Amino acid sequence: MENLIEFYAGKSSNLPHGFDNKKDHFEVFEALQNSDNTPIKPERSQQDRDWIDTVKPNSALSQRRVLLRLVLIPTSNRSRVYRFDIKQEIFSLLFRQLDLKQLYRLANTSPMTFDVIPMYDPQGAVSGFSSSLFIETYIWLYLTHHHSSGLTQGICWATPGLLSRLQDALISLQSLARHPHYILLCIALAFNSSDDINIIAVHEYVGSVEKRTGYHGWDVGEYRSAEGPFSELSAKTSGFATALTATKRPDNIIDEILGIFEDTLLVPSTLDVKLLKAFEAHVKTLRMRTAMQHKQADFLLSRVQHQLTALFNLSNREEMKLSIGLAEDSRIVATASQRDSSSMKTLAAVTVLFLPGTAIASLFSMSMFNWSANDSSDVLSGRFWVYWAISVPLTVTTVVSWLAWSHRQSVLDRIKDREAVKRLSF
Repeated sequence: MENLIEFYAGKSSNLPHGFDNKKDHFEVFEALQNSDNTPIKPERSQQDRDWIDTVKPNSALSQRRVLLRLVLIPTSNRSRVYRFDIKQEIFSLLFRQLDLKQLYRLANTSPMTFDVIPMYDPQGAVSGFSSSLFIETYIWLYLTHHHSSGLTQGICWATPGLLSRLQDALISLQSLARHPHYILLCIALAFNSSDDINIIAVHEYVGSVEKRTGYHGWDVGEYRSAEGPFSELSAKTSGFATALTATKRPDNIIDEILGIFEDTLLVPSTLDVKLLKAFEAHVKTLRMRTAMQHKQADFLLSRVQHQLTALFNLSNREEMKLSIGLAEDSRIVATASQRDSSSMKTLAAVTVLFLPGTAIASLFSMSMFNWSANDSSDVLSGRFWVYWAISVPLTVTTVVSWLAWSHRQSVLDRIKDREAVKRLSF
């Protein structure tokens, strides 16, 4: 077994995770048994480094009294790197003391792994097994079981929500604590419970969206209509579709775990029939519930996809209405501009009509014309040339300045157009 673990552990991809180097305490779930082999109610306790030093997995005393020892530690994700809420020093001590370092390396070879590797005694008979379970963003589990002592021990890191449901499962199934697959069954139950919660949330949400869109074939009066723009609802609904798809990962793990339970070689023959039958009943029930979850998830995914199509169509309809409104506003503005343009044309025509007369009137009103002159005096002043000497150069200067300014603006506009084309080409 060691060679097999070492072979696959050597392919470790070192998936990223970190540590919270402030916490040095953790929760321990232990199940003990009396000298007459009757189980004692499991206990949950907060422990620290001192507890690690007392754990000796190979000692006869601890193997005789302890049925189960599971360390539970929550995780958190920060900056896309999942962190163990414990000091790295405590992490290393736990794995070394419980002899789980190779299992940790084995589970760290892929974003999703589940391994159950038998252990053999010198005669070649199965003496127990080692198991590792790793689903990125969900759970890290490493445990071993020895048939001779009946001891199962391990370490579990999980998200707070999943860890809480695992703790509930460990308590509710405590009567099965002597079974070697007890922890794995509790893991499967915790995943099943998590899926139930997710499916119920999606069911309620898609019902509210169906009531809002009107695209449904049944009474949705019990649901509250979803609120918000169709574009936002579409993005949120797409997220629920992704969440439903994501449930397939833990569901596949549940199927694999339930399949392991069929391997009778991993279960010691000394277990009583009553315990085996009770365990088998839970496995059958969980298998049926998981199958129904698959069907319900597929049904909900189909409804979500239909609502995504409906939301897309409704969003397009709203955008079309908005475009029509904008087009109508543009038409109104264009009509007003046309009226303003007509007014300006009228003003320009009147100006052109009266401009020649105005210019002549202005010219003849100058003092250089003496309209009261008699036959011996001139009507036109001899200094009339001064008017032309000033007005002609000034007019030429004005026209040339306007032409130069227009040419400069034209050059600047061409430069801006070329720069815009360059930016678009990148």
